[in-house]
Amino acid sequence: MTEIMSVNESKPELEVIRKASDILQNNGTVVFPTETVYGLGANGLSSTAVQKIFDAKMRPNDNPLILHVHSLEQVNQIGIAPKEFYQLAEKFWPGPLTMIIPKNDAIPHEVSRGLETVAVRMPDHSIALSVIREANLPIAAPSANISGRPSPTSFEHVNSDLNGRVDMIIDGGETGVGLESTVIDLSTKPFTILRPGGITFEDLESVLTKELLQTTAKIKSQDQTPKSPGLKYRHYAPKGELFLVDGEGERLLEKIKELVEKYSNQNYRVGVLVTDELKSYLTDNLSDLNHIYMYDLGPIDNLNQVAKNLYNGLREMDNNSVEIIFCRTFPKIGMGTALMNRLKKAARDRIL
Repeated sequence: MTEIMSVNESKPELEVIRKASDILQNNGTVVFPTETVYGLGANGLSSTAVQKIFDAKMRPNDNPLILHVHSLEQVNQIGIAPKEFYQLAEKFWPGPLTMIIPKNDAIPHEVSRGLETVAVRMPDHSIALSVIREANLPIAAPSANISGRPSPTSFEHVNSDLNGRVDMIIDGGETGVGLESTVIDLSTKPFTILRPGGITFEDLESVLTKELLQTTAKIKSQDQTPKSPGLKYRHYAPKGELFLVDGEGERLLEKIKELVEKYSNQNYRVGVLVTDELKSYLTDNLSDLNHIYMYDLGPIDNLNQVAKNLYNGLREMDNNSVEIIFCRTFPKIGMGTALMNRLKKAARDRIL
């Protein structure tokens, strides 16, 4: 049975934090909010505890986990950090940046999945930090959803996926960033961005300059263990079929309108993840909105807001039984790079 507790983010209740830390210290599982998405936490130094994460999420067994810490001192317990690690940590921690470093012998196989590296980050969320600090353990915590589904940005998402599969869920309201952390590999040079996120290439370049290589690593074979979550398997996917629509200006608006009409005329339940101007255009130009569901991600000139709303939009498509989903592409600048990374994986690279 899953225990559900609500916590005030501005002043987390100590009684709940202590109960959560006690569960973690006894190799149980606790879901808690971070600034990115909700995480499913377990003792990152216990093989038994970490395996419960894989079981609850139905996560592929070769997908490594990120360890969450509350201090730089904790990092010394789990890995060997180069000087660039501390330079990045000084500027971006706590925050949505995960760094991969050589691991030490304390890290169980279930965390690293046989790799010689470990991923670590310090979340920028009072509830998450309070739980990790009270437990006094590095906490393994992937997104708190069934693997492959859109990541959870609210208690309702977590409750839908994991109630009955974990020991505790902490309801801390909605998350802030809405996309998972940026992952950078510091174990080899030049350094490589493995997953884009809230800390952008431009942000990282301001610290690392020429030592940073802007690439997103790809898995060369299905037998290869990925260094980071989000590389090997289909992620973030709704139940309906998602297609991305490329284009600019008036032609993009017309293209999406034509696609919506084509499939709604075939009696498909059609959904569109819209930005503000697209919502206005479709509302004004579609003759029949009865078979169409629109979810407004926000204004095109505020990609941070679009990112924050993306996973909720994908889940709302499922809640409204949408069969075919269309979403425009976004410029690969700043947060747009992370947005397109998530959307392409959810759409299986289908761009019209």
